[in-house]
Amino acid sequence: MIQLAPGISNRLWILRSLGPWKAFRIAAENPRAAQLRRLRSVLRWNAASEYGIRYDFRSIRTVEEFRRRVPVVRYDDLAPEMEAIQEGREGVLTSEAVLLLQPSSGSTAATKLIPYTATLRREFNRAVSVWMADLFWARPELMDGPAYWSVSPQTAELPTVSGPIPVGFDDDAAYLGGLTRAIVLGALAVPGEVGGLRELEAHRYATLRYLLSAPDLRLISAWSPTYLALLLEPLQRWWEPLVDDVEKGTLSGPEGLGFPSGTALPLPAADRQRARELRAAGPESLPEIWSWLGLLSAWADGASAPYARDLQGLFPGVPFQPKGLIATEAFVTIPRWHLPGAQPAITSHFLEFLPEGADVEDALLVDELGYGDRYEVVLTTGGGLYRYRLGDLVEVVGHGEGLPCLRFAGRADRVSDLFGEKLSDGFVTRVLEEVCAAGGLEPEFSLLAPEQEDGRAGYVWYLGFGEEGVGPGAEDPGGAP
Repeated sequence: MIQLAPGISNRLWILRSLGPWKAFRIAAENPRAAQLRRLRSVLRWNAASEYGIRYDFRSIRTVEEFRRRVPVVRYDDLAPEMEAIQEGREGVLTSEAVLLLQPSSGSTAATKLIPYTATLRREFNRAVSVWMADLFWARPELMDGPAYWSVSPQTAELPTVSGPIPVGFDDDAAYLGGLTRAIVLGALAVPGEVGGLRELEAHRYATLRYLLSAPDLRLISAWSPTYLALLLEPLQRWWEPLVDDVEKGTLSGPEGLGFPSGTALPLPAADRQRARELRAAGPESLPEIWSWLGLLSAWADGASAPYARDLQGLFPGVPFQPKGLIATEAFVTIPRWHLPGAQPAITSHFLEFLPEGADVEDALLVDELGYGDRYEVVLTTGGGLYRYRLGDLVEVVGHGEGLPCLRFAGRADRVSDLFGEKLSDGFVTRVLEEVCAAGGLEPEFSLLAPEQEDGRAGYVWYLGFGEEGVGPGAEDPGGAP
């Protein structure tokens, strides 16, 4: 395969993204109608599946009929269907074939295996196209160099199934598929093969080796900000062998690290000039190492908020874009550069929103959401999930271009209920953030834990502070671990 230069790959990518971007803008003018079209399409294509026959998808014409006939479910409710799919039975949840099963950690089971179809992949591709078209249109300079899209190391064995369906994508770009995947690969600073390194230290070293060879790196995108912090942590310790590898065009690593025998990666050519630049900059100043870096992107909501702030502190002056809500099951919300939050992916999936604490009969559509309110996401996708409770809460933080702007607010299925208080993950996170802000507290660690002693139940708030103390203008709370 011919490897395109990053600038060419990015421009081809935005050209392929313009169609989905235009369709999204048009759909936002009448989101209810767009969502109804999406629902009818999913039901029509899967009417011949076992699930579609059971609930008579073929005769459903309205959202109201869909809600009356099709139950709201969680992953565990679909256990018989998922087992049948894993055994290789066709036509269970979808009329089209299941391409693979993608693992995702679950709250009630060790691992969820999500069926992926060609339609679901197109739905993901459609949302990614809207995101990237919006970003490149607002920040065209990002197209002029490579990007780092994190590829998580396969440090553990993938779950095995007894049937013929494969488990897991080869790399993150495989979510896109087809020509788009081939185009995107040309824009990557770190090749997908690095994700196949199962030894964590080898994966981290190889990733840093490629990133240091990319002086014109324009974008760093990862799901978790802690992942990036851990990736960068050994940079100073490995600095000399890394720079030597850049200079020589090798992948040797520090003594004792060692790469698995047979490791074959497409290494950049030897670059003495870049090695001289790196030695002059040193490992302490990340902005000097990547002086063209124009964007950081990672989770920044809920429990990830303090870690996102820490990450921004490593790259002062580099713009930061929070990720939308992207799950293994669906691409729920799309980041928008100039808006206060991400927007629902109305041209990808059919979305319902269950008000926090409400009954399933009270689910709302995208045009019925209220500012400041919180909702649990309920999905219907081309991958065979119908009225599926994702377990994630979103909060409406604004409105723009015909759609609500949403941010991730926590998990709906993480609730502490010692004596009827029903403290949810999202509510606790918000209250603790407000208390810290009001008291000038800047903890590096924060944990609210239930505690029962001598027949009394309550909660203990554990705080951890770094060397700089509790924050500007704040009193030492005393006794906080």
